[in-house]
Amino acid sequence: MSARVTRAVAIVVVVSITALTAAAQERRATTGESPGALVDRARAAYAQGRFQEALETARRAAEAGPRSVPAQLAHGGMAEFMGEFDEAYQAYARAQALAPNDNATRYRVASFATRIGDYDRALRELDAILATQPKAAQFFFRWAPPFVQKPLLKRSPALEQFVDLQIDILMEKGDLAEARRLALRHAIVDSGRDYCADANQKKTGKGPSDEVFKAFRLAALAQPNAADCIWWYGQWLADEGYMRLGRLMVEEGTRLTSSQGNRDSGNRFVRIRLGGARPVAKRAESVFLIAKQRYLRDGDVDGAARLFDESLRLSPTFARPYSYKARLALDDGDREAAIRWLRRGVDADPESWRTWHNLGRALLAVERWDEAEHALTKTVDLFPDDVGGRLALARALYAQGKWDGYRKQTEYAVGFARGYRGPDVVKEPAAFLPGLMGSPSMTRGLNRAVATALTLAALAAPARAADVYRWIDGATVVYSDQRPPEGVILTSMPGRPALPVVTAPDAPPAEAAIPTPSEAEVVVSTRPATVDEIFELSGMRPQLPSIARALGAEYLPRPGQLGERDTVLVAQIVGRQFAPARLYAVIRDDFRRRVDQQQLDAIAVWFRSPLGRRITALEIAAANPDAAPRIAAFAAGLKTSPAPAPRLDLVQRLDWVTGTSQETTDLALAIAGSVARAAAAVTPAERRARAGLVERRIEEMRGQMAVVIAENVLAQMFYVYAPLSDAELRQYVDFLASPPGRSYGRIAHSALLRVVREVADRTAFEVLRAVPPQRWAATQRTAGPSTPR
Repeated sequence: MSARVTRAVAIVVVVSITALTAAAQERRATTGESPGALVDRARAAYAQGRFQEALETARRAAEAGPRSVPAQLAHGGMAEFMGEFDEAYQAYARAQALAPNDNATRYRVASFATRIGDYDRALRELDAILATQPKAAQFFFRWAPPFVQKPLLKRSPALEQFVDLQIDILMEKGDLAEARRLALRHAIVDSGRDYCADANQKKTGKGPSDEVFKAFRLAALAQPNAADCIWWYGQWLADEGYMRLGRLMVEEGTRLTSSQGNRDSGNRFVRIRLGGARPVAKRAESVFLIAKQRYLRDGDVDGAARLFDESLRLSPTFARPYSYKARLALDDGDREAAIRWLRRGVDADPESWRTWHNLGRALLAVERWDEAEHALTKTVDLFPDDVGGRLALARALYAQGKWDGYRKQTEYAVGFARGYRGPDVVKEPAAFLPGLMGSPSMTRGLNRAVATALTLAALAAPARAADVYRWIDGATVVYSDQRPPEGVILTSMPGRPALPVVTAPDAPPAEAAIPTPSEAEVVVSTRPATVDEIFELSGMRPQLPSIARALGAEYLPRPGQLGERDTVLVAQIVGRQFAPARLYAVIRDDFRRRVDQQQLDAIAVWFRSPLGRRITALEIAAANPDAAPRIAAFAAGLKTSPAPAPRLDLVQRLDWVTGTSQETTDLALAIAGSVARAAAAVTPAERRARAGLVERRIEEMRGQMAVVIAENVLAQMFYVYAPLSDAELRQYVDFLASPPGRSYGRIAHSALLRVVREVADRTAFEVLRAVPPQRWAATQRTAGPSTPR
């Protein structure tokens, strides 16, 4: 008897949840396509990632079949998925009016009600589903012991999904005690098991992120006194954008902790990351999360912008949509609009650390140094351990000649990064990415990508906004807006040692044989300057082919890694996307739109000069692949003696004036991120990473890479400009800091990096569509390890 009841409960829930699939097969004779055929087409478009097409087809199905429950449910489901909540509400209401006792409809309505924060309605719908079952089945489902419930749920994923939805509703509603009782009753968790230890083991073992996430959820359900695990789960939810449940978990972990320091940290986290006294409405949160998906996953800028606006209408003090509106403005090249959106964000939530950080970085990009200083000072006041914020503040202070403040902020930031684990803090910056791809061969080269990026040292520009930093955990450097968890010991903050600089005995300095042309050898033109001339004299155009080859090589397979046909196909895609002439045309047109003749003539004065020509020749020579061994040998020789203080100061000024280190980091992340985003996009929807997860992981690398890239950039600068005297190098720095130099850097460099990011994304998407990750992995398993190159 009990076995029959068990099967009956499982069957009814399975049938309830999958009724849409079965009913979608119905066909009605109409003059056009039947509602059932349109539903099938909508489902196929959804499975293939054509989400807007799926929604439009589902709308047609609902119009063609106004009395078809499957058509109305398909319409509601796609509208909900795309964030069109009013449309979804109406479609579900029509479906429920047509079939008030249909359990599939009730389940869909319960799920939607959870998404918009109507938790009582969601629970009523689930109770109504259960009430349709025989009394014996209800009793068994509610009161059967866990050892009976556990195998039942294992055999029936649909039943487990039903229980999980109940638990999620109770958790979001704030009834943690009832959620925990339900989890124990249905054997979702086992009494006495240390789920927190399991979760920490998966985290330190760098297991798949979804598994780590699920493990901490189980710990929060099974161990109500595990403050650290509950707190960590809340932080993860908050990072993903789940503001309501993230806040509940952080507050619960903060309440449980015995450490006053942890309580202070938890309260600060709520204040600077979760809105403090300005909680976010659940519907606004859900709209925001879908807007991120439509922007990052689908590239649907207009749809995303409209949903970000809707999120702000629902919760005007919700800070995160303001940052994304600013990001959309930056994508259009409108920095002033981005700054306006970020100012609106800090007005709405004056304690939003991330929004102040982004505002400061945006102001740096337009060289409004005093305003940037104000914003970034506020940033580090809110979150003192924001390494990126301190480095950006140091740059703003340096630009204004506030040397003591610059040194203090720089030493604190570098010392903080090294303080946990010493100078090897950034040892393996690419370690996380193979986990995203499941194919190490596709991401073999981030360290090599960093080296490639360094060839752009003389062409780099100030960095863009929107950074996230984490604290250090296990073998990973992690910056966040909380202090390390209890038990992590902060070592003393060492000062930044002076960078040594010598000429290694076996490595001559960069092209010392290139002399400065004499005045008699150079005829300085007085004709109006052109964009092509500026790019030729500055070295932008001569270096572009080698830059394109080096960056494009990041997407090519190793010898023997793919079949011959696939290898040729990938090479053709890379060659087409990274064609130097194509890149140059985009950069030149972008530059031409944003510069006038007066600026061109002022820039040309330097690049036409004898010293300007010599420095360009040094930079071109150093960017040649043949120079790489000499640079490496020279860098190794730098360890033997310290740099003279005047030279060190000049090289540091050059780095800060150009923003080379920061933008080189951005470029390396652009290459890595393009592959990660493309891999996520071609993954089936049911296994695709949650919205923002890939971007968050990419940004986690920034803190790891920033210090080592900064030191590598400085070492390369010592090599490149070694033939110059201090006076000559000072002239170059002064030019780059002058209005003409800043105009060239801001316009030309941002154009270069914009096109690299765009081409990187296009290349990665096209490569992985042509040769899916499974084919790379399958070929690798068949062929065995490939030959390193």
